[in-house]
Amino acid sequence: MLSRVIRSLACALVVLGAVFGARPAMAQPTLLKQSTENILMGPLDALVAPYTAWETLQLNMEPDMPTGGKVFTNVIGFPYNWGTYIVLGGFRLAAGVFGIPIGLALWPVNAFHPVHVGPLFDTSESHALVDAKTSVMDFKFGGRWLTAR
Repeated sequence: MLSRVIRSLACALVVLGAVFGARPAMAQPTLLKQSTENILMGPLDALVAPYTAWETLQLNMEPDMPTGGKVFTNVIGFPYNWGTYIVLGGFRLAAGVFGIPIGLALWPVNAFHPVHVGPLFDTSESHALVDAKTSVMDFKFGGRWLTAR
């Protein structure tokens, strides 16, 4: 009997600690905006994947690399980068699709208590082929997600 009371008290303390210790992070309209951008720009990322794959190889290639090494790197690296950029376009689209219901579900909660959710596919730190910010949305696609420099 005493152990049941102790366990109940410990569980109550854990629940109270979780309730009062939770921290907020980002407004839901921002998550919905980012999700919409990801849904619209993800297929465009996959569409320009051949160009960004080639550009990534050229940017990552060492200038003092021998000619044979450059040829071999291009022959092996281009199909790999191309496939990876197509998959990343799909991931970006999926992140947008998953972000919409999360943002909509948390919208009413955000009216009473600010809830912050980080972006599911963050595009803010990398360069892109097209990077135009408007008041409505950011048009950023053709990102060089694999560039080392």
